[in-house]
Amino acid sequence: MNPTTNSARRARLLGALLLAAVFVGGAFSGAVIDRVLVPRPTADEAAPERDRDDDDDDDDRGRRRYTFEKIDLAPEQRARIDEILERRRAQMDSFWVEARPQLRAIVEGARRDIRAVMTPEQRAEYDRLRAERRAREREREKRKEQDGDDGRDAADSKGRDM
Repeated sequence: MNPTTNSARRARLLGALLLAAVFVGGAFSGAVIDRVLVPRPTADEAAPERDRDDDDDDDDRGRRRYTFEKIDLAPEQRARIDEILERRRAQMDSFWVEARPQLRAIVEGARRDIRAVMTPEQRAEYDRLRAERRAREREREKRKEQDGDDGRDAADSKGRDM
């Protein structure tokens, strides 16, 4: 085999691998930036006629309640299911107590890496948007507590309140 042909083949292979790595890195970065930077509408901002089966709905319990209403459960079945869910909720809460610090470290590492790529102006805007989002989340939590809810939502129970 000709050395020139071999090095050309190697260069093409290296180029293809580099292109694939850039593509995967771009897709991952885009997903992280979307997750971290793009504010999600709060329940108050969402359209009132939204689909109750929407998996993006923040109110897990409301979605579950709606699902069980559609099944036409007997009162005894509903009571047993409520007991199961309450027991599992305690397990999930315990899990998130353990997992939250690790998840927080991962998210903060991603945020630190993302901020390192930004210009000072972009970092300032990023920080401002994050502060606005945290303020909206705190306000929503405050309203839930005033409405008699236990103050937890899907984001809080999953450790996304960072």
